[in-house]
Amino acid sequence: MEHTNPSSMGHADSFSLELTGTITRGEGTGGYYVQLPGFESQFETILGKKPFPGTLNLRIHDFTESIGEQVEHIKSKQGITIHGFSDGENTYFSAIAVHCQLQSKDQLFPCLVVFPKKTIHKKDLFELISTERLLDHSEIGDVVKLRM
Repeated sequence: MEHTNPSSMGHADSFSLELTGTITRGEGTGGYYVQLPGFESQFETILGKKPFPGTLNLRIHDFTESIGEQVEHIKSKQGITIHGFSDGENTYFSAIAVHCQLQSKDQLFPCLVVFPKKTIHKKDLFELISTERLLDHSEIGDVVKLRM
């Protein structure tokens, strides 16, 4: 799914921050969490269809304390709570998701940036979820823009 008009997502006026980052390889654990029924159903509700069973990791360039504060502000105003749950054996922590767009060349791809309550990642690494495997698009290069 590609969008060239930000208003097609219904969030045109909500993209107040544009960041540049490099796509990085993860360990594959994001896909595990996305596929857990307790999370997958929530992502499906937010995205409007089933999420791709994986995440795209984006390391933000020149991440500063000021950028971190802007991200926190966006999370507080536009964040969607992803509720944690327990399956009887494990407890899974909550997260905050924010609608965003990944831009590479002239193409825009709607997605969510997910901020888990508990993570091993540094603050400059964002995990993106979409309804499709974003890396399947030849338009997406190693360095992209993220609009939140």
